[in-house]
Amino acid sequence: MFQDSRLLHEQDVLDYRIYTDVNKSKLDLIVLRYMTRSVHLRLLREAVVTEMPSLYYSEERRGRMHRIVIYNSQELQVQQNLAFVGFVSRKQQSLSASIVEDIHEVDRKLLTELVGAPGMLSYSSLELRTGNWYNLVLFDDLTAKRHIRDSETHKYAAYQLAPRYYEWIRLHNGILPGGIARCELVLQKTKRYTFQMITSRPIVRELTHENVRLHDRLPRSATKDSHHAQPHHSLSSENVTVRLFC
Repeated sequence: MFQDSRLLHEQDVLDYRIYTDVNKSKLDLIVLRYMTRSVHLRLLREAVVTEMPSLYYSEERRGRMHRIVIYNSQELQVQQNLAFVGFVSRKQQSLSASIVEDIHEVDRKLLTELVGAPGMLSYSSLELRTGNWYNLVLFDDLTAKRHIRDSETHKYAAYQLAPRYYEWIRLHNGILPGGIARCELVLQKTKRYTFQMITSRPIVRELTHENVRLHDRLPRSATKDSHHAQPHHSLSSENVTVRLFC
């Protein structure tokens, strides 16, 4: 009986974690769609761009920074099926100045290295009130992600810096059927990385989604302050498959 009770408790804990991760993924999707619309609005404002990449900075409410880098404006506008990666993270509370500078240096290197990368369309970053960031990368297809993943700079950031800088990371993968103008993000897979000790591997929880998308218009609060966006709109039903890695 004790064994059964323990197993039921463990299942309850797992179910709660899945429920929490799914809901956080949906809230992340609201912010990522806001960022996608910001990229589209930038394309409309800058109808003729002679030089690529184009780098833009805009100040959101409460002084938060939104950076948009467009690598291929023409493909962004004409492609009817895009892929996206959303990177959401929380940094550690206590960080050395050297680690912070290393992160900034890797960010600068990646911006340069992505110029001319096959399938790379845009890369944007949105700061939250907490000082954490949402990052959104748009590709012309899913295979284009390999160029970033296989770069030495990305490997250094993922395997050397991430355990020393982040508490956790949520990495979302999905598609934009109909292109950027339609702005319908469909979430397909989420991985959550939890970093415990610098010397140990992170705990990785993977969720495979089905039909996770936002149907209605963004609520006003999402466009005014994406950190406080509330999910008042409808979300499609989903099935979730979970795998745990240690």
